Amino acid sequence: MDKMIEFINKVRSENALLYQTRIPEATRTNIDEIRYAMLNEDNVQVANDFIERMLNKLCKSVVVVKRFENPLKPFKNGTIPLGDTIEEIYNNFLKADPDGFNGERLFERALPDSKVVYHRTNLKLQY
Repeated sequence: MDKMIEFINKVRSENALLYQTRIPEATRTNIDEIRYAMLNEDNVQVANDFIERMLNKLCKSVVVVKRFENPLKPFKNGTIPLGDTIEEIYNNFLKADPDGFNGERLFERALPDSKVVYHRTNLKLQY
């Protein structure tokens, strides 16, 4: 409980003046008051600020510790010899459908714009 109160107060101290005026400093007795203040319809910006700060505090620590390991590492077998063909595939993002909520095209499949480029390696330089 004390860690939660400390966390809420830390988020409060790092937020804007609007947040600090609408949300009181957390104690053991006013947690319900803070919860009601955040869920109030007039304090939507305050709730968004709290969630943004909370996610930044929690997720930033996790992402820094996480390291990328190549899942295809066992299949990597050296370098590509000179003269081999390389294929590069690029997919653009799908375009938003403004009429998607009315259900007319609910089960239609939208394909992204894809580009494919083939090129050959015929020179190997190292700088």
